[in-house]
Amino acid sequence: MTIYTIVAYRQNSHYSRRQCVMGSSSSDFEMHFCDGFEEAVVIGAAYRVKDADRDEAYAEWEVHLLVDGMDEDAWWRTDPEYVPDTTWDAFERLTKEKCAADLRERARRKEETDLAEKLERERLSAEAALVERRVAEERERAELKRLTEKYGAGE
Repeated sequence: MTIYTIVAYRQNSHYSRRQCVMGSSSSDFEMHFCDGFEEAVVIGAAYRVKDADRDEAYAEWEVHLLVDGMDEDAWWRTDPEYVPDTTWDAFERLTKEKCAADLRERARRKEETDLAEKLERERLSAEAALVERRVAEERERAELKRLTEKYGAGE
């Protein structure tokens, strides 16, 4: 059974503007042991999504895949049938594709939510306008009744 390990590291970082530090962050390290390659791709893509959402004060995550404890540089020494399109190349390609798909899906959901909120605001606005028209009509009827009682029916 192949063991896939994700090692993610983010270095110390700071963000400055006009020689003034606007924000800073400490380094961070995370490690994930995956049951299969697909799970490793999902976790790797999650780090790419984090990078897309990151604040300017944070550095990007460096994500490395280890297969049975070896990285891409060590693997060629142990595998005599090494080919350029390796697990690591597929990992990079698939994490980029998964990240792009996740970001598109999130944008689609946001558009749907924004549209639903807009429709709800329009519905509430229409209801408020209807209530306002009814209140204005009731006021006008009351005024007409008062004037009719005061001056009598139209002559």
